[in-house]
Amino acid sequence: MQRSIFVTAQDISPEWHIKMLSTLQKNVDNSISKTINFPATASIKEVEEAYISAWKSKCKGITIYRDGSYEEQVITVGEGV
Repeated sequence: MQRSIFVTAQDISPEWHIKMLSTLQKNVDNSISKTINFPATASIKEVEEAYISAWKSKCKGITIYRDGSYEEQVITVGEGV
């Protein structure tokens, strides 16, 4: 049995990114910079839902990154890398 040891930002669902951010944000006066990573298949509706969820959770701001949205990117995870 192979066990995953290293989890990357792409392995965490947008909902959990927002839960983590909102939990930490409660104790910070300033905003916290947090990127929510989406797969290349993410729809506009999914991104919209993330922004609304973050707002309802009283996050001061989020950044969205959709995998593959740039021709070249710093980190690439998956087959063919």
